Amino acid sequence: MEVDISGPDSAERANQYVLRPLILGKPESGVVDEGNYMYYKFLIDDNTWNKISSKEVKIVVNLESHTQDGDIDLYVSRHPLLFPTLHQHMWSSHDMGSKALVLGAEDQNLGPYCCIWLQRDVKIHGIGNCSRYFHTEAGQHATSSSSVPDVDTVECRNCKRYIPSRTISLHEAYCSRHNIICQHAGCGVVLRMEERESHVHCEKCGKAFQRGEIEKHMKVFHEPLHCPCGIVLEKEQMVQHQSLDCPLRLITCRFCGDMVQAGTSAADARDRIRGLSEHESLCGSRTAPCDSCGRSVMLKDMDIHQIAVHQKN
Repeated sequence: MEVDISGPDSAERANQYVLRPLILGKPESGVVDEGNYMYYKFLIDDNTWNKISSKEVKIVVNLESHTQDGDIDLYVSRHPLLFPTLHQHMWSSHDMGSKALVLGAEDQNLGPYCCIWLQRDVKIHGIGNCSRYFHTEAGQHATSSSSVPDVDTVECRNCKRYIPSRTISLHEAYCSRHNIICQHAGCGVVLRMEERESHVHCEKCGKAFQRGEIEKHMKVFHEPLHCPCGIVLEKEQMVQHQSLDCPLRLITCRFCGDMVQAGTSAADARDRIRGLSEHESLCGSRTAPCDSCGRSVMLKDMDIHQIAVHQKN
């Protein structure tokens, strides 16, 4: 007889891996304890999907948190990645406080079935011990066309905004006394004089933040991360690595249909050109009878055989 002994935290960990349904337009609320996370899923119906494809609407995932201790990070993936993680996801938002993630037709990875991961982050300046209450919602948002400045406007020399020509003199006099342009390369944002001390740029990537957000940005995006395969990268490179390059990533073999580890690059140069993984190179070397002529052909050469011998597309 075999007996499984579960610790006191086993039930909590099991509950974390539950996909809670999230209906578009219907808000959900809950509590995430420190260091824990919650999963949600939402389905995009055919009608909504057609509107997204035609760029009539976009999907907006809003997340509002209601306590002062710590923060909640937002990660979104699409099927078949049911449980997005810190390193394996399609989209993410790490802004302090409330978050809004906008997904549209230009997001090529967007699919009709998506999953959301909410992770309770530990407060950087000290370990918080209270739960984090949140309010999240996924819904449609109509797109709008960009506005074109009126003909009778002039660009302000300070803030670069278009101002009616009849008031441009008064505007520039006021603007030069109260507003300042960020001189960081590629920024140029207009700041109030009292806001310039809190506007900072990351020394590594150059992105702009409020001074209170820069420490979390450094922790999330620039802290070295260790992949199980042994490589060390920052967050954005790690997400790319684990989705495309990591030999331990799971893929669906195009020949046997199983979920397997991708492995290293195929040994055969021709298979590398075809984009086959190490497993697919070996798995595709098995032979099967051709449906048209009955000849035994390697699975990875079947498409070429059908085109070259039987003139099939």
